[in-house]
Amino acid sequence: NTPCGHFSWKKFARPGITQDELVEMKEAFDLFDVAGCGVVDIREVQTALQGLGIDSNNSTLHSMLSELSAMDGDTGTRGMNFEQFIDVMAARSAERDSKDDIQKVFRLFDEDHKGYLTVANLEKVCKQLSEQY
Repeated sequence: NTPCGHFSWKKFARPGITQDELVEMKEAFDLFDVAGCGVVDIREVQTALQGLGIDSNNSTLHSMLSELSAMDGDTGTRGMNFEQFIDVMAARSAERDSKDDIQKVFRLFDEDHKGYLTVANLEKVCKQLSEQY
């Protein structure tokens, strides 16, 4: 295991993931890489994700972990390396960001805060957009 003080986060940089998040992921990953071989069991990854506050029952995440398990079955291994772990986390982060963006746009359209959009809400937005362009 590489202590996080010596962890070269730039090597693993991904869009949408900060340096602090990478260091946190590395710390979680290293907790389960007891042998220091750079690979953790897929089942242990689910536990690590829960430790990071990520719901491993999320359908996208569950699908990705299932795909990795299937790939590991082909090679005879049962593990995930840190790079694969980051890819799973990056996909989850992108999904969360997309949902946040959609909710922001929805709240912008839902001016009367009813929790749903009316034809009047949409007409107003369309009118505003046509006036701006």
